[in-house]
Amino acid sequence: MPVIFSGGHETAQADHGRPVVLVDALGKFGITNDRLDTVSNFYRYPPGRGNLWKTTPATANALVKNGALIGYEITGGGAGYTTPPSVSVPGIAVATAKVELAVGKDFESNGSVSTITAAQGKGK
Repeated sequence: MPVIFSGGHETAQADHGRPVVLVDALGKFGITNDRLDTVSNFYRYPPGRGNLWKTTPATANALVKNGALIGYEITGGGAGYTTPPSVSVPGIAVATAKVELAVGKDFESNGSVSTITAAQGKGK
């Protein structure tokens, strides 16, 4: 059963709508200033209210048995999330989940969903 992700692109007010958390995560990997310029250009977004940097939506399935949620299966981690997105499952009233993000050197997959854990079951 498909999972619906929402949110996950929130930024701090001081960041002026930029995904600073994604850019800053690269510093600990020894990324040079020239590379940071490339990354900043990658994450640049069109001016105007409501526009985002490059993002790829995550995809996942809810594992349901006898009408009850038993876990999650990530089919695509997506990219560009700065905060864990919310998860919902159509037709399942209680689909509480903990979502974790991965950050790393590859800025094209930076901010991807790495784990979804069901609150009352297993999942990944």
